[in-house]
Formats: sequence, C-alpha cells, structure tokens
Amino acid sequence: MASAKGSRMNAERGTETILITGATDGLGRAAALLLAERGYRVFAAGRSVEKRVQLDTLAKEKRLPLETLEMDVADDRSVERAVAVVHQKTGQIDVLINNAGLAYFATVEDMNMEDWFRCRTRDPGGAGENAGAALRPHHHDQFGLRSGDPAGARRL
Repeated sequence: MASAKGSRMNAERGTETILITGATDGLGRAAALLLAERGYRVFAAGRSVEKRVQLDTLAKEKRLPLETLEMDVADDRSVERAVAVVHQKTGQIDVLINNAGLAYFATVEDMNMEDWFRCRTRDPGGAGENAGAALRPHHHDQFGLRSGDPAGARRL
C-alpha cells in the first residue's frame, strides 16, 4: 500500500491514512492492529463505545498510530462526521476498508420487514456511501466538483 504508484501520503507523518469500518471487533480489529503495527495511520471506526475504548487503550499501550472513531454505517450523518474527523486530522484518506455490515439472526418468517429492508439496503449501499463520503473532498480538488454536491460525487 505504501508503495502504490501515485499515492499521496500524509505529509506530516510520511504514512498513508487508512479508515476501516467495523474495526472494533473481529477481522476489522485484526486488520486495524496489523496495519498500525506496520506503520500505517489507522482510524478504526465502530459503534460500540466499550470496544472503541478497549482498542484505544491497546493502541496506546503498544504505541500504535491507531485511534478509534464513532461510526454507524447505517447512519449517513455518522459516516459524514467520522470522515470529516479523519480529513481534519490528516487531510485525506488514502485507503478505505469497508468491513462493517449488518446481520440479523432470525428465520425469514420471524424477521420484521424494517430489519430485513435495513439489512438488504445498507450492506451493499453502505460501502458506496462510505466511499462517497471519503472521496467527496478529493472530487473538488481533482474534478472541480463541489465537495457537498452528492449528485456530482455520484457521477464518477
């Protein structure tokens, strides 16, 4: 990743910035820790306050370039806020790993339609929304589109 041709690295630290959704548990957490151990600046996003505190504590103990962010991929405003924090701290996001997802453990007949719809629309749609939020500031820089123009951002 660090040697990717044409990649602009975080000038302040000389490292790439990585945002990982669903990063406070499971594979997302493992990826966040591994990448931070390899020197990448990692923002580990997740919903659980308890899991974020645990991960922040571990990162501090190991002196890793990792910090957590509150993000619920099912909430567009939450995604926008988290992405804005990363951009404010680093200027850009070099790598976005969409790891978050929704799962409901029930038989189809026991699941209510609201949960079914949320799961079916957010899992595939969430990755697109996250990517759009992460890329919007770059669209303005590279393509002359306004960063707050969702229609323009979706044209690419």
